Amino acid sequence: MRRIGEQSAAVREAMRKWATVLTENKEEFPLSQAQTEALTRQEHCTWEHPLQQISHALLSHYKVVDEPFMLASQKRDPADGGISSTSCHCFYATVSFSNLGIIVYDNWGEGNMCAEIPENVRAFLPYPDWLLPHMPALHAAVEERAGVPCANYEEPKPGYAWPEPLGEGPCLSPGP
Repeated sequence: MRRIGEQSAAVREAMRKWATVLTENKEEFPLSQAQTEALTRQEHCTWEHPLQQISHALLSHYKVVDEPFMLASQKRDPADGGISSTSCHCFYATVSFSNLGIIVYDNWGEGNMCAEIPENVRAFLPYPDWLLPHMPALHAAVEERAGVPCANYEEPKPGYAWPEPLGEGPCLSPGP
C-alpha cells in the first residue's frame, strides 16, 4: 500500500509540474491564418507536410535552432486507435500538436534529439479557433506521408488546401 501511495504522489507531482510549466509558458499562436495558409500552400518533397511547415515557422519565431529535415511521430489513443498527437522532431527541438494545443520544445543547444519533458518547454500555444477544426486532416496528412519514400519533387506540388472544416470537435481521435 505504501508503494502505491508513493507512486500516486509521484504522478500527482509530475502532473503539477506539467500544469505549472504549461501555464507559465502559455502564449498566443504567433502566426496569422493567412501566414499559415501561405506556408502550407506548396510542398517541395515527399516528406514535407503542413505540420512540418508550421513547425519550422514556430521554431523560427522562437529562434530555436532548426534543421531542414524533420522526423514525425504520432501517438495513438489506446481506447480507439485514433491519433492523439503528432510531433515534428529535429535535433535541438520538437514541436508537438496534441489535444491540449501546440508545445514547442527546445533542448537549449544540448544536441541530440529534444526530449518532450517539462524542462524543455519553450512555449505552449492553445489552438486558434481557425486552426483547431483542421487538426484531424492535418494529422491524417502526416500519417499518409509515413509510408512514402523520401524524394524531392521536380516542381512544387499543391499543399494543404484549407477546406471548410467538417465541424469536427477539438479531439483528434473520436471519443467514446
